[in-house]
Amino acid sequence: MNVDFDIIAIAVQDHGYNKNMSDRDFRFEKIREKLAEPIEPYMFGFISPVPEYYSRMKAVESSLEKEGLTLKPIIMDTKFASICGMCNDDIAKDLESYIVVDIGNGHTIAASIENGKIQGLFEHHTRQLDSLKLKKYIDKLANGKITNDEIYNDGGHGAHVINPISKIDKVIVTGPNRNLIEKTELDYHYACPGGDVMMTSTIGLIKTVEYLIKC
Repeated sequence: MNVDFDIIAIAVQDHGYNKNMSDRDFRFEKIREKLAEPIEPYMFGFISPVPEYYSRMKAVESSLEKEGLTLKPIIMDTKFASICGMCNDDIAKDLESYIVVDIGNGHTIAASIENGKIQGLFEHHTRQLDSLKLKKYIDKLANGKITNDEIYNDGGHGAHVINPISKIDKVIVTGPNRNLIEKTELDYHYACPGGDVMMTSTIGLIKTVEYLIKC
């Protein structure tokens, strides 16, 4: 069966690889390079070819080429696809200043959003978080006082903040362990863009495609 595609968009978690650095260090080095100033989360998507150091994304490119597909795919890290999806939740779209949090099985990532742009973020290992610690890190992310060393030395990947945000209008949450937010006493909302929490990253990918094509 012949199938024609206009666009191919794929999300895959990729820490990147540098033989001289740990995965944790290298991942955040590249995040800091990308987030030198506040940017819209869609800018974390790549129009193929992706940089050579993203080995899993490069494997996706190779697989598509082997299938004979000549379209240049748009490829994105799964966590940033999720961030994009949360920003397109109906509640989030009406907010100016908020936090998005993806609490996954392995990793938790949180980003502070103001005026549609990422102002800072942190990424930790979910198993090392409880509700009290999660609230502490979210509050410090919002006020701009969280540090990379604080997260890294706690066993997480790291943190990077450009600016504090003016306030937390709401915390938008997704991920299989999203119920961790329930005991934080934060004002939260479970993301459901398109009416379904399971569509969060998919809608994030679609919105990234729209953004990158316009650019």
